[in-house]
Amino acid sequence: MLGLFAMLAQTWSCGPSGGSGDHPDAAPSDSQPSPDRFDPSLFTDDDGDGYSDNQGDCDDTDPTVYPFAVEICDDGKDNNCNGAVDADEPDADGDGYGPCNGDCDDSDPTIHPAAVEVPDGVDNNCDGIVDGDYDGDGYTEAAGDCDDDDPNIYPGAPEICWDGIDNDCDGIVDAAGVDKDGDGWGPCDGDCDDNDPSVHPGAPEIDGDGIDNNCDFLIDQDIDGDGWTVANGDCDDHNSAVHPAARESCTDGIDNNCNGLVDLQENTDADGDGVGVCDGDCDDLNPGARPGFVEVPGDGQDNDCNGLVDDTPQCDCAATSEAQAMDICIPGVTITYGGNAAQRGYRVSQNYGVVPPRQGCGFATLSSGAAWSTSVQPGTSYSESGNPVSITGCFACTQAGATSWHHMGPAGCCESETVNDVAWIRLQIPVPLNAQGFSFDFLFLSAEYPEWVHSEYNDTFYAILQTSALAQTQNISFDINGQPLTVNNGWFETPPNWTQSIVGTGYDNGIGSASGWLTTTAPCTPGETMVLTFWIHDEGDRILDSAVIIDNWRWVMTPVSGPITIK
Repeated sequence: MLGLFAMLAQTWSCGPSGGSGDHPDAAPSDSQPSPDRFDPSLFTDDDGDGYSDNQGDCDDTDPTVYPFAVEICDDGKDNNCNGAVDADEPDADGDGYGPCNGDCDDSDPTIHPAAVEVPDGVDNNCDGIVDGDYDGDGYTEAAGDCDDDDPNIYPGAPEICWDGIDNDCDGIVDAAGVDKDGDGWGPCDGDCDDNDPSVHPGAPEIDGDGIDNNCDFLIDQDIDGDGWTVANGDCDDHNSAVHPAARESCTDGIDNNCNGLVDLQENTDADGDGVGVCDGDCDDLNPGARPGFVEVPGDGQDNDCNGLVDDTPQCDCAATSEAQAMDICIPGVTITYGGNAAQRGYRVSQNYGVVPPRQGCGFATLSSGAAWSTSVQPGTSYSESGNPVSITGCFACTQAGATSWHHMGPAGCCESETVNDVAWIRLQIPVPLNAQGFSFDFLFLSAEYPEWVHSEYNDTFYAILQTSALAQTQNISFDINGQPLTVNNGWFETPPNWTQSIVGTGYDNGIGSASGWLTTTAPCTPGETMVLTFWIHDEGDRILDSAVIIDNWRWVMTPVSGPITIK
């Protein structure tokens, strides 16, 4: 046995022919290896990519080349060792696209560049975007956005004609020639809703439907031009006389103000001011507005229902009466004249010397002489005589005095003494229903001042009021002592230190003076007809005239305590 093993060992060590004597033509043993020789390099991973030659690495010197590697297109290598280089890479999933044709998952035939994006959490079309709204227009690719990089492009977007873009993602660029609803108008012809054949340029606007029927960018516009649309409450937008602010006519069978009431149904007094709409109430929800009221300046309301807000009636610029000249502009005022006033003791004036109106264009003047004279006032003797008691009845002075220069003795204004050069006007005034008082301004001038102060020679001015708001008929214009206006009153100003210059009146040339502007305020009763008598006379003789300017009448809407006269 040992001999046999030795022979075998000798045979292996000497080559296939055994022994040391090889065939003379045999090649050297190191140039023609035996097919049974073992090559260890085939089993090593030379490039460190995890695969050896023996494991299928088709280039064990390049770590980017090995079985199942990602094919890197355009590098000229068979990266995954499948025998195909770059564009020749096979389409593994049979969807028509290989890895080098844009297929981002060549194992799934539903994923390729031409696939439709669906909201499945997968980048179906291989554009690098997974189901998102990347331009923030509210639409994703899955929802039909044909350009998710442009926020102005999405399904239903306004088609911008002639820009070369399919703005609304309907597959039609610029909508040229498109008329989906068959109304003869396409989006690029001005049709603002090409899915509704009743909506197109020139279509009749249907008020109240919330649609821009005629594509003029106005919804439910004011068709009749009355300032109201159906959306704002116009119940007939084809009749400009019908709208929520219209005044109910009460005789036309129409709901003019769109409140659901027709004609006499409207004549309710919703605000409790005593007048319904069919009686002329222009705002039956506002007790501060109705016919019979006068305007309250600055309250933002049409108080007198004349269609104007906060208007100031102007009647003195074309005054035909003393009432209008002093700014009593309400209708229904009547005037009675007496004494010298019937001849020349009264005047509607725009000025008196340099004295201007207190309000508007003119004022009323009353005089014991010639009301329009601006010459020196030596006095004018007239035959008129009388006493205001004979016209008004007994009336109260604010205060009666015991001395003769306190005027007319202990009985005050109820003395029946006869006086001279009388001039008076008597106004019967219907009081507005919202007035609780009135004020007027006046300026008293007399040539008796200062020589005849505290004497029997008193030219006197009264404003005698008869109203249910006072307990008795009363003189309401008086001096600081509560006495009627005479040369004794404490408001007479020493010439030429006048608060209101009287140059050019005839009372400024060393004969006479004036009181400055005074204001009388007195109460009255809404709705009554009050009687106000302005009276002037010369007392003690017929020499030296006096005059009074009356202006700036205004109504007072709040309760008045008084009367009162202030400077």
